[in-house]
Amino acid sequence: MDVGENTRGANLTKKIKNATLLMAFVAIAVAAVLAVSIAETLVELGARYVPDYEKINLRALPGIGDGNFSDDGYYVIFKQTGLGKDAVDRVFLSVNDPVSMLEVHQGSFFDPPALRCNSIGVITSEERLFSEDGKVVKAFGLADVREGDILITKATHSLGWRHGHAGIVVDADKGRTLEAALWGMPSEVFYLSKWRSYPSFIQLRHKDKPTFPCSIRHKLKVN
Repeated sequence: MDVGENTRGANLTKKIKNATLLMAFVAIAVAAVLAVSIAETLVELGARYVPDYEKINLRALPGIGDGNFSDDGYYVIFKQTGLGKDAVDRVFLSVNDPVSMLEVHQGSFFDPPALRCNSIGVITSEERLFSEDGKVVKAFGLADVREGDILITKATHSLGWRHGHAGIVVDADKGRTLEAALWGMPSEVFYLSKWRSYPSFIQLRHKDKPTFPCSIRHKLKVN
């Protein structure tokens, strides 16, 4: 075997090795894209919580006439509307027809509008409630909002990981929240009303009900 044959053999071996590496890279890339696509499809199934128990007649609940509920009564209303004790009490103090308002919350809780997933970043998406004509629907009401309340939704996900999103109320009167909208970006002040179009969220409050000092609101430039 002469030198030329050795060279051709080495080149052929190198080409086969490069082609094998290229095929392996393509296979890994295709598998990764397929895995993320499947994960994104599966994760969207958990965008919201819909009760798996019976919807009841709230008007038959003991204490519904004057809002004088037992702990069990508050728990039933929570399971039927998603509203906690503070929110229920605020409804009865501030609304002319509190029972009808509770029924509105109950309807939104059991029969929410359709949702749609939209991209909000390179790898991040979120679900929102939409009407049949493609408009964002603000279906969920916020019965009792105070500064310092923490809002958490699971309606955001990245590459098949449902990490959710959170915000804190910094001005209840003007409806403003402080949120970190995108990874690596500074936190900003947003409108509280956008939370009403998430397919699910929870509202948390410290038991001592703290408030944000005016000085903090000023520093955050809540206009």
